Amino acid sequence: MKAVFALMFFAAAACAHAAPAPAAPAADGLITVESAHSFGDTTGRLEAALAARQLKTLKIDHAANASGVGLTLRPTALYIFGNPKGGTPLIESAPTAALDLPLKMLVLEEGGRTRLVYNDIDYVARRHAIPADAPPLAAIRQLLADVAAAAAGE
Repeated sequence: MKAVFALMFFAAAACAHAAPAPAAPAADGLITVESAHSFGDTTGRLEAALAARQLKTLKIDHAANASGVGLTLRPTALYIFGNPKGGTPLIESAPTAALDLPLKMLVLEEGGRTRLVYNDIDYVARRHAIPADAPPLAAIRQLLADVAAAAAGE
């Protein structure tokens, strides 16, 4: 009996010191669009859609940056883009909105599928206490949907 108790004690102690399972990332505020194209084609289509709308754009290629330091990462690229005419009024009304602006769109490949992920502008507005009827929000919402659809081939 003492042996069984000791075994149970050590098993419980081992479990208590085991690292907790990592939490799944929250999807709150994220919009994900499945692309009908490869990663390369999707990024090319996204770049074309952003250029056609004359948006200032910056690309961060996380996979290339990882490779530069000897690490491997699935194809992952972050696009940061915007137009001061849309973002400035939001930042004027809520200065902390500058944390989420300019807009961002992530393109990543997982399990052979390419996805675009971006922040729901309504979530951003709630996060920074921007009124839901603020004039730029509808235009930004439509812009994000249009750009994602153009890149994904919807």
